[in-house]
Amino acid sequence: MGIKTGLCVWVATAGLCGAFAGEAFDAEKTKALFAGTEWYARMAGWSSEVTFAADGTMVVKADGYADKNRTGRCTPEPSGPRSMKGDKAEWVMSQDGKELRVTGKLGARPDFYVFYRGKKMPPEYPHVRETLAKGAGIVWVRQGTEARRTLAFSAELEAVYGEDGSEKRTNGTSDFFGGGQFIHWGVVPGHSMYWLLQDEKGGWSLRD
Repeated sequence: MGIKTGLCVWVATAGLCGAFAGEAFDAEKTKALFAGTEWYARMAGWSSEVTFAADGTMVVKADGYADKNRTGRCTPEPSGPRSMKGDKAEWVMSQDGKELRVTGKLGARPDFYVFYRGKKMPPEYPHVRETLAKGAGIVWVRQGTEARRTLAFSAELEAVYGEDGSEKRTNGTSDFFGGGQFIHWGVVPGHSMYWLLQDEKGGWSLRD
């Protein structure tokens, strides 16, 4: 499978709040949007729960790696029509209200992560694999790094990793954890965790 530059899906590296820039910002409406919601995230050896209580506080519970048995409590502040800042991160609710996309350093967690609404992971989206390898020709492009990095999947979810025009078959495997989250083992170097995210217009991007 070769990398075809004609079919590209761009991964946004700008602030996620920019996707909702057209909405009017009312802090009280944002607080009401988040109040009483519960969220869950999981990967191999790690899980976390987030609750936005009715009294305006936020509780983060994490178990795994350096975050083992961590409980954090704070009072988050609205930062946009669908976003709150707290626990050293910004929490942005997706347009459909099913995902909470987090940017910031949260203990052992990466700079970006996705929580799903409720107390458990949703089943794998039925369109994840089909979208990743659609026509075995979509090239996913990661920007914002020194090198231009790309990732393309075959129908069997084998991947070709590219950097600055070169191509490398990773011979890796992909483990799916529900929702749009998956880890691909074999991406140079080591492994990478990805999320297939949908914007308010129905388009897809691959975020790591």
